[in-house]
Amino acid sequence: MHSSYGTPPKIGFVNWVGIATLIEKEIRRFLAVWGQTIFAPLFTAFVFLQIFVIAIGHLRPNFGDISFDVFIVPGVVMMTVIQNAFANSSSSLMSAKMQKTIFDLQVAPLSEWEILFAMVFAATLRASFIALLLLAMFATFIELPFHHVPYMMAMLMLGSVMMACLGILAAVIAEKFDHMALLTNFVITPLSFLSGTFYSIDRLPETLQTISAFNPFFYLIDGFRFGMTAYSDASPRTAILVSLGLAVVLYVGTWGILRSGYHLKT
Repeated sequence: MHSSYGTPPKIGFVNWVGIATLIEKEIRRFLAVWGQTIFAPLFTAFVFLQIFVIAIGHLRPNFGDISFDVFIVPGVVMMTVIQNAFANSSSSLMSAKMQKTIFDLQVAPLSEWEILFAMVFAATLRASFIALLLLAMFATFIELPFHHVPYMMAMLMLGSVMMACLGILAAVIAEKFDHMALLTNFVITPLSFLSGTFYSIDRLPETLQTISAFNPFFYLIDGFRFGMTAYSDASPRTAILVSLGLAVVLYVGTWGILRSGYHLKT
C-alpha cells in the first residue's frame, strides 16, 4: 500500500495534517457508534467484575494485602484494552477492504508509516479512554490503589500498540469478516482469559505456569496489575521488556506488510 503509488515523501518530511485528518476520521468512526464501541465494553467489564466479586469473591483468599476484588480490576481493565485496541484497528481496515474504500487511503498523500501511526494512535486513544472510564467507574465502589502510575500507563500504551498492530495484520490477512471473528473467538479472547485476568498463575500447576509464561497477554495484565497493586507473578522488568519487544516487532512487521501491499491491492 504505497502512497499514491508514487514516490514516498522526502526524508525528514512528515504529513502531520494528513496524519491528524486520518486520526480524526478514525475517532469519528468509533464515536459514531459509541454504544457499541464505548458503552458495550464498559458494561461487559462491569458485569464481569460483579459476577466474579459477588459469586466467588467471598470464597477467594486475599493476595497478600490485596483483596480479590482489587486483584481482578487490573485484569478486567487490561483485558478490555486488549480486545478494544484490536477491534478498533481491525474493523477499520477490514471495513475499508470490504467496502472498497481502501483505495482512498492508498491514493492519499500519506506514507505507510504515517497511515500506521494514525491507525495505531486512534486505537490506543479508544482503548485508553475506555480504560480510564473503567478505572473511574470501579473506583466509585472499590478503593483502588495506584502504586506505580507511570508503569501502569506504559503497560497500557504497550498493550494498545501491540493489539492495534495485530488488528491491522489480521485485517490485512483476512478475506472476510468471518475470518476476523474466528481469530477473535479462538485466539484473542481465550488468550486474554487464560492470562491471569481472574487468578494468580502461582495457584496453577507447574506445567500450566510454564505455558502461561509463553502467553504475551499474561505480561500485559501482570505488568498492569503490578503498576496498580504492586503485586505481580512475573518480574516487572521482564513484563515491560517482553511487552516492549513485542510491540516493536509487531509495529515494524505491520509497517512492512503495509508497504508490501499484500492483500491490499485494489
